[in-house]
Amino acid sequence: MTSAENNRHWEECMEFAVQIARRAGQVIREAVKLDKCVTTKSSAVDLVTETDQQVEELIISTLRDRYPSHR
Repeated sequence: MTSAENNRHWEECMEFAVQIARRAGQVIREAVKLDKCVTTKSSAVDLVTETDQQVEELIISTLRDRYPSHR
C-alpha cells in the first residue's frame, strides 16, 4: 500500500468512526428526554443505563457490518 493509499484508508476509517459517533450521539440526545433505567454491572458503583447498552450495541453491530472479518 502506498503512502497515499494508506492515508486514504485512514481517512475513510476516521470518517466512518465519526458517522458512528454521530449516530450514537443522536441516540443519547433522544434518550435524555426519556425516563432512565439504571442497573449495575460488576459492583454498586458500576452503573449502566439502557441507553449505554443501546449505544454499545449500535457501535458493535455497525462495526461488525462494515468489517465482518475483524474481531
